[in-house]
Amino acid sequence: MNASKDLDGPPGNRGLRPWTPAPTSTLGVLYMWAAANGHENFCTEAMAAAVRHDLGAPRNTAHRLQVLQRILGAVSDPSVASTFPQARGLINGARVVGLETQVQLGRGSGILDMRLSLDVGELWIEVKTGSPEGGPTGIPDALGATMPPDVVNEARRQLDIYRDRALELSAGDRIRRSVILLAPTRLGREDVPWLSWTAVRRAIVSADDPSPAWRDLAQHLEDSHVIDDQHDPIRAAEAASLVASAGLYRKVMSILWEVHENEIRGQGLPTWRSKAYLLNAVMAQVELGSLIASIGRGLPGRIQWGVVDRDGEAWWVVSIRDGKLGGALTRKLLALWDAGPGLAAAGWSWIEAVQEPLFKVTRVVTTGDHDSAVLWFHTAFEELREHGVIALMAPRIAPTATA
Repeated sequence: MNASKDLDGPPGNRGLRPWTPAPTSTLGVLYMWAAANGHENFCTEAMAAAVRHDLGAPRNTAHRLQVLQRILGAVSDPSVASTFPQARGLINGARVVGLETQVQLGRGSGILDMRLSLDVGELWIEVKTGSPEGGPTGIPDALGATMPPDVVNEARRQLDIYRDRALELSAGDRIRRSVILLAPTRLGREDVPWLSWTAVRRAIVSADDPSPAWRDLAQHLEDSHVIDDQHDPIRAAEAASLVASAGLYRKVMSILWEVHENEIRGQGLPTWRSKAYLLNAVMAQVELGSLIASIGRGLPGRIQWGVVDRDGEAWWVVSIRDGKLGGALTRKLLALWDAGPGLAAAGWSWIEAVQEPLFKVTRVVTTGDHDSAVLWFHTAFEELREHGVIALMAPRIAPTATA
């Protein structure tokens, strides 16, 4: 597959989403193409592939197990009194001799994500992915959209099941076992040994010569927003862009608000109470490399407009977001899409297996000045109205509603 060609496919193609930002790793591209679900299993297998590569390398290979040793060195024991076996005492001085994934534990205990075999015992690793630590949700635990409370509660319950099974087996065969949570945060479980994805990435980027599999995993964790680079040193280019960034923000926000007034309020859609409320909502997206405004109160989904990064370049975007992957709104939008070539002919695209299936983009630099950008958005919203998308989203919404 020629990834770059497919990423830049023609308007109207059913392909890979070209923003948020576009994946820069082989694993990222493969994931976006191959998996609408199962990201935790994907990251598990990607990490396992890197570990197996290092374990299989000749013993005299320089820095052969450096990344893995640094990862295990970052595991922290429970910070409170706990019934979970301590991990540090098992890890310190141990040698990894094998690895398995998707391990059937028996006795109704479920399937363990990863089991690392040591010369002195076993590490049972439960994998969760979600919002970055301290990420844009502003919630201290990974309770963002990708990891709702019911998923977190199930993960906590599963940890107890794994602990009980590990203790049961160890009582019989005298092999030491420790259960470890690999997740963006502890998920509120201070009593469980924990390894963060940020620590995994840090171990990779600080190693002397990590394998391509490790480097690709680190990049994919960034692409998919499992972690971010907020703890990395500030680069000279970032410091030098402060004034330019402030200028971009002022200009973009002026355009987004004008679109709100002309296209959202003007078409009787739910509006934001004030410009300040809209600006605060948009700022929550900055850490994801975008400035996106949206409305959705009382609608079956969200109408989004703004600017996103794609391969280091800014793009204007208008998109429709379903609240549920493959939900009722997506099916109705697909019916409109399949009804004729109108949207595709106007430069819109449709993509499968994402929550934003319908979108239109253009390079910011091609629109020129403020008025040209506002006109591009006006045209995009007119196309949504002409082809029935606005009527589908809000057939009876009054202009006085709030976003």
